[in-house]
Amino acid sequence: YLASNILYYKLVMINLICFIWGSSFTNQNNSYHLLITGYKDMKVKFILSKLILLVFLSIIIILCNVYLMSFFGVIWGNFIFSFKNVCELFLNLFLICLIYGLLSSMFSLVFNHNYAYFMAVGLFVLGELIKDGSNSFKLYYVFFPLISTELVDSFGVFHLLFLFIIYFIFVFLGYVYKK
Repeated sequence: YLASNILYYKLVMINLICFIWGSSFTNQNNSYHLLITGYKDMKVKFILSKLILLVFLSIIIILCNVYLMSFFGVIWGNFIFSFKNVCELFLNLFLICLIYGLLSSMFSLVFNHNYAYFMAVGLFVLGELIKDGSNSFKLYYVFFPLISTELVDSFGVFHLLFLFIIYFIFVFLGYVYKK
């Protein structure tokens, strides 16, 4: 049951989060032009509030999905799970979704196109293809982590937090210094 839900999260949740994050940074969906452009402090506050709002939106989406997965799994599927393992797995899922969301934001900032988020999804799919083909190319997973049912395969929460902070800084600085 858990493996089939992980497949769902790989297919749907990564695409949804990448779409939401990527589309919010295109020029047509960006409402920064309503603010006074001469004040740099306004631009910093605007991007910070936008990024924090996107993080909270991602938390809500993932928590709703975790609740529904747990509820339907226990009620209809007699799914017995370890609360600790499921929490670790979904914390990893949440951080990976945020990482790919930030990547899609970076691509949207650079290319300013509605479909730029497909590049982040493509990096995720490429990682899945590399994982299925051979498991010897570990350097790719350092920068583009994957969702796995075995927590041994992942680098850990601290690695994902470090990647999130690095990509967050790139998106923040890219937006602040973009003309």
